[in-house]
Amino acid sequence: MYHLPPIYTRPPLRYSINSNNNHIAAPQLITSDYYLSKSAQPSVHVPDPTHRQLVILDLNGTLVSRINNGMYVRPYQDLFLDYLFKWFDVMVWSSAQPHSVANMCRLFGSRQPVCIWDRRCFQLSGSQYNGKFPTIKNLEAVWWAFDQGKKYEAHNTILIDDSSHKSIMQPYNAIHISTFHHRDSRLVNEGDKELIHVMEYLEELRKQSNVSNYIRHHPYKSSSSPSTTTTTEHPHEHQVYFYDYTTGERELVDLRSLVSIHKADPPPSSSSSPSSLPIAIETSSIETPSTMHTL
Repeated sequence: MYHLPPIYTRPPLRYSINSNNNHIAAPQLITSDYYLSKSAQPSVHVPDPTHRQLVILDLNGTLVSRINNGMYVRPYQDLFLDYLFKWFDVMVWSSAQPHSVANMCRLFGSRQPVCIWDRRCFQLSGSQYNGKFPTIKNLEAVWWAFDQGKKYEAHNTILIDDSSHKSIMQPYNAIHISTFHHRDSRLVNEGDKELIHVMEYLEELRKQSNVSNYIRHHPYKSSSSPSTTTTTEHPHEHQVYFYDYTTGERELVDLRSLVSIHKADPPPSSSSSPSSLPIAIETSSIETPSTMHTL
């Protein structure tokens, strides 16, 4: 049976917020001059890096496609996760609620992220917490949480997320990948090689002295982008693991076999436009629930 590692923590007391409406308005969501200056510092190729960079993983839509009683995980998950945990420190940052995050973290198996943040780490009102409220991932909260910015900073942090608006405050620290959904017709027809593509990009990125500068000048291009060409065939691009929350087991299935299974299901609902809704930033002025604790 899978047990969620006891590694919850929370953002530190650092950011202020409007107490009247519990969110920071979109016009205030700007990239700081300090961050821009850091990302402008040239990156140097380091053939044999001695320091591990931090990779922050989103879950739903990035690695996972959820259904009521389980989840499908993107093709090549084990290859990707083995690579990731070998070369990087890995953290989870999800806007999903705690029970959903706990279920999705089954995909890690015995691998343990250094930290997991869920929806409780957002400054949200009750209605915002329980509704579909767009959020922003301010990486300064992460940097401050780890030794007040002395361990991780703009030069060694990578966010992997399928939502580009999540990284509006630190745009040059993000890898924006295509959204994964097990009933996406493109994935069913063509398969999914996104995680293979990400690993190829990370292999260069982990040897950079300043990832924000490298991403600024060489942004990631999704494998689904028309400008991206792949010459290598990947025989398992239709194979995904299905995790059954009820039994606690996982089963290898083929994406193409899911078409008939879900034929009567409604299509995935489109997400709300981030520009038309108020946005909340991950902040620190929240109490730590009893179920959350640090290492």
